[in-house]
Amino acid sequence: MARYIVKRILLMILVLIGVLLFIFIVSRASGDPVPALLGDSYTQEQYDAMYIKLGLDKPYVVQFFEYVKGIVLRFDLGISFQTKRPVLEEVVNRFPISFKMALYSLIWASVLGVIFGLISAVKQYSALDYTVSTIAMVLAAMPTFWVGMMLMLLVSLKLGLVAASGLGHWSSWILPCIAIGTHTVAHVCRMTRSSMLEIIRQDYIRTARSKGLSEHTIIFKHALKNSAIPIITQIGNSLAVTVGGTAVMESVFSIP
Repeated sequence: MARYIVKRILLMILVLIGVLLFIFIVSRASGDPVPALLGDSYTQEQYDAMYIKLGLDKPYVVQFFEYVKGIVLRFDLGISFQTKRPVLEEVVNRFPISFKMALYSLIWASVLGVIFGLISAVKQYSALDYTVSTIAMVLAAMPTFWVGMMLMLLVSLKLGLVAASGLGHWSSWILPCIAIGTHTVAHVCRMTRSSMLEIIRQDYIRTARSKGLSEHTIIFKHALKNSAIPIITQIGNSLAVTVGGTAVMESVFSIP
């Protein structure tokens, strides 16, 4: 067990180094950062001073190790080209809104996905099962930014029910959270259905039915309880994806 844990930690470190190397190469290939930080008007002396301050006069290998050391030891993510402030400070100021939006999206999407998955599993091969499966497939295929824009056009501009942008009122959270959670609904629904079908076919479920237990008790007390591990795993995996997806919705709905 200890050997397995050490192996996984080493692999994780290699993956992190690879990601940092990729980000470093992309940032260096995107152009000279000095003009972006100094603005339109600057002297050659100011340019040279900023060039040395950023360590761009050093070899790329040294720059990469300085970059990794700054992240690991000081959590230094650099300076934002847009705001001219530390990136870590910008992330700390903005992340609570993104996380809150992702959490709200995950909550409603998980509840709805589990309900749809249960219905689809219990009514297997019925018209209701095919309908739920089709809806889940469509939701999984629709881009979240397109869903957000369609919701904005229909609910905000046409019906005038909620604000189309910003976070001025609690109702402003509704549309972006719905748009972000569409993929999660589909994934949780399909995972719940497949997990429930696997459990329902087990011998102890047939034994429970032969003892005369009600279908409600069998489904919720035995089947759902024992199929919860893959469902919870899917929800946990969806959280990271959902947090990343908030960036697109924040742009669509003009959320800071």
